[in-house]
Amino acid sequence: MKIKKAIFALLIIIMVFSGCAADDNTETYSLDNSLVGEIYQMKSDFINTKTVTMYFPDLTSSSLLRIVKEVNIVQGGSEIYAIASKLLSSTVTEEDNYKVPFNGEINMDKITVSRNLAIVNLTGDFTKFSEKEFFNGIIAVVNTLCELKSIDYVEIMINGRQMQNRGLLVNPMTTMDESLHLIYLDHINIIEDDERRLSKDKNILYFLDKNSNFLIAEITNISVSRENAADDLFKLLKNEPYYGSGMQSCVPQNALIASSSITSPPEVDGSVLTIRLESPKYETMDNKTRYMMCGGITLTLLSYYDNVAALQIFINGQPALEETLLTKEMFIANIGQIVTVFLPNRDLEYLIKIDFAMSQTRYNDPEERVKEIILADSDFKTNTSKITTENIVEDDILSVFVHDSCCVVNVSENLYDEISVLPYGNRKMFVYSVVNTLTAFENISSVQFLVEGRIGETFGKDIYIETPMLKNPGLVFE
Repeated sequence: MKIKKAIFALLIIIMVFSGCAADDNTETYSLDNSLVGEIYQMKSDFINTKTVTMYFPDLTSSSLLRIVKEVNIVQGGSEIYAIASKLLSSTVTEEDNYKVPFNGEINMDKITVSRNLAIVNLTGDFTKFSEKEFFNGIIAVVNTLCELKSIDYVEIMINGRQMQNRGLLVNPMTTMDESLHLIYLDHINIIEDDERRLSKDKNILYFLDKNSNFLIAEITNISVSRENAADDLFKLLKNEPYYGSGMQSCVPQNALIASSSITSPPEVDGSVLTIRLESPKYETMDNKTRYMMCGGITLTLLSYYDNVAALQIFINGQPALEETLLTKEMFIANIGQIVTVFLPNRDLEYLIKIDFAMSQTRYNDPEERVKEIILADSDFKTNTSKITTENIVEDDILSVFVHDSCCVVNVSENLYDEISVLPYGNRKMFVYSVVNTLTAFENISSVQFLVEGRIGETFGKDIYIETPMLKNPGLVFE
């Protein structure tokens, strides 16, 4: 039945954007957007084009050139991944005065994003490149990604391992607060002076989100000593993140680090860092809590130690997990991204900004953000109220897509009927919870509601939805 409904909804949308009219002459969706004065026509492949600034090495690998290119981004896909892929696989001609980073011979396995950090795993044979080619290729990737508003730092991994000389970099060619970004890389090509200093005071910590489902990256400016880095970083992990960050410590407060050591076992390709913890309540820790704790510790410590391939964690003399050699790759899939939705307060007077974590496959999709609003329950801790009825389910969101900065939300007749009979405050808060949440996306400036593929006039008698709606910042309680 669900398959038939999905096929029926798809046929309606195709008819709508082909300029067809329904048999009963009801107006179907052609959307005359009075805000920009143009007719919307949905692209069948759900692809949006974005113009971005990229950095390419010159022909001698001695400097970088800024080149503007267009990138096709699939609806709901990763914009950051699409941009990095375009950079590494761009086509150049003999007339161009630049070349593709790493001569187009290096691939990108994945990009993981957490808060303002992008973790990039590059794969291929790097031994064929000179030091200048390698360095310029790395900086080309970093500078390109740091052009995006959402990215301030890039952590580089090479074939699944931390890049030597530390992998955390920031864009050295842009400014923030009228000062140059610091570049976090020990390299002979970077001169340490007053204008562009090397920073050794930034480290990546991994905390739990408030629901204990994901690990979230936090860049800290607190320095640690090389000799006692494991102890110092472990203590930082025990600290609670700042209030309102949507995060919590992944390490129990009663856990202590007894010792740490680095060895080079012959059966392991690289060094192994072993830490021994003591915790009086370790036996009461459930499997999920133990696993996420090990993930936070592993990702944090192996982001610092560039010469360590794996981590061993013992608690009260016993291995923390069945797998004794822990690597960053084991926990990359557990890294989440903090996103924002706007939900009404319990008296339905204003909207409250709520931060929570989503997976890498969901956080970039507007439809997933709308479903979170649909499913959100009342929460006494955040003073937020449920704004939909029990008869509304996530399948009532038929489709959500973006075209020319307008996000179109196509809802079912059931959702429309259920919302329309609610009191005015509920209807208003539902509409602007969706609108304010979606316009928080960089590429969305307005929201158009459809009902089963057709333009609706109102929710109820007084919430007009026949034209695209702009965000209402006046409803947000700061």
